[in-house]
Amino acid sequence: MEIELNPNWKKIAINMSGGADSSMLAYLIAKQIKENDLALIIQPITWERFYPSNSPKNWNLRYAANAIEKIKELLEFNPFEKQYIYKPVKKHKLEDWDEIIEDMKDIESIIFNHLNCDWFFYGTTCNPPLEEMKKIGFDIGRQEERDQNADKSGFKQTNPFCDINKKDLRDLYIKHDVLKSLFPITRSCEGSAEWTDDFTKDCGGCWWCYERWWAFGVPDEIKSVAKSKLQRSIEEVNRAKAALEKSIGSEEEAINNVKKSKKLLDSTIAKIATLKKKYEEYMEKHEENKIEYSKNVEKGLDYYNNAKKNKEISLKYVEKMNDYHNKKKHYLDWLGKFDD
Repeated sequence: MEIELNPNWKKIAINMSGGADSSMLAYLIAKQIKENDLALIIQPITWERFYPSNSPKNWNLRYAANAIEKIKELLEFNPFEKQYIYKPVKKHKLEDWDEIIEDMKDIESIIFNHLNCDWFFYGTTCNPPLEEMKKIGFDIGRQEERDQNADKSGFKQTNPFCDINKKDLRDLYIKHDVLKSLFPITRSCEGSAEWTDDFTKDCGGCWWCYERWWAFGVPDEIKSVAKSKLQRSIEEVNRAKAALEKSIGSEEEAINNVKKSKKLLDSTIAKIATLKKKYEEYMEKHEENKIEYSKNVEKGLDYYNNAKKNKEISLKYVEKMNDYHNKKKHYLDWLGKFDD
């Protein structure tokens, strides 16, 4: 991909979020500057997310800085000025595109008047095809304005990636041989601190994770964790089933209650088998996962505990019957005295 760079420009700004899109854009422009021996400086700009700059929630600042250093290392070339941290005018959510546009107006003034840049570049790919998103199940939560293309270009600003999606971006990483060097240090996940171990790993549940996995594949570590959880769930259910079978008593009422509990447990095991099958099909077709089988284990343990309670009830019933027989015997003995 050749990006149009005006030979009269002295300095351009690039919005760098630490994601796969902006990191590839910065790499392509830096490489083009080096190969064409252009006297052009790159001013990287990163948006702060309303937290202190050293907050884990501002992971984009760190990831963008790491991407800049990796690009300089890969190209053995440094066209970058110091990373500029932009503090937005007001707080907003990622999906509040109208408010993001307001921030864009503010940042335009900074870029062209304060930083003296000639042009502003940003890389935002368009969404995956809608039918593919619906088929996989991650069409909900997307930015709908990216369905057609991601072009929000305006005065002195360009989005070179407006007509490509994440799979096209993956092809660029492969073409420039940076899939194993630059891509792994980028981040797309927008999960919470709780879901990401304080923003140190992907949450595996947000739309951005699904889009990344759709294009680049599910990371091996995510596959391993999912398989491990599935295996542990199956083992826990099997242990619960074995314990339940041992708890079956000899009294009719207890047996009936235990059978009901076992039936519920078998139903849970069948559900787990169905979920396992869906999981395997899901991993084979889309290399995605987010299956929580541990909940079914808790249900199985609940069924086991209920069976234990039912057994206790039955034992109490037997005690009452024994007491009844003793009283009956005593009564018959008493009547026998009258016969004498």
